[in-house]
Amino acid sequence: IGGQVVSGTRRMAIIQLNLQYATAPFSLPVPCSNATVTDAVYDGAQSMQKVYETSSRNQLTFNRDTDSNGSADVFGPFTINAVHGVCDEINWAAQADAAATAAGVALSSYQHKIYVLPNFNSIGCAWHGHAQINCGNSCQAWIAVCSNIVVYTHEAGHNLGLYHSGTD
Repeated sequence: IGGQVVSGTRRMAIIQLNLQYATAPFSLPVPCSNATVTDAVYDGAQSMQKVYETSSRNQLTFNRDTDSNGSADVFGPFTINAVHGVCDEINWAAQADAAATAAGVALSSYQHKIYVLPNFNSIGCAWHGHAQINCGNSCQAWIAVCSNIVVYTHEAGHNLGLYHSGTD
């Protein structure tokens, strides 16, 4: 991070979000179960975690159970307020953090917060994923294709300091 090689074990909270609107369509649920997200990020044969472990020669991994409760750190889904057709990921993250904290999630234990949203075609955003780049130990990423391993891997790469291949 910051021009340094990232290695070791990273801690990631994955927060699933349903969006609640004051007008039609009134609500948009995240379409994936926590088990589907866990499989994409940690457990699947080609999971995000396996991509990073393989490509780093086991020098980088993600702790699937930072809170030591016996299951992957995938929380929610939590329902938050949204304005239909407005892509407002910063506000969504703030509401998600408040909901997760109210539910007892110790977010300060995590270096990465991944917000899993309903399908990108529905939420008013022009992206499948979006992430902070090179953010150290306080990273955020937004995923709007909840079962796509490539999107998780791509956005986590931005958090770890990787840019797009066309970037000098």
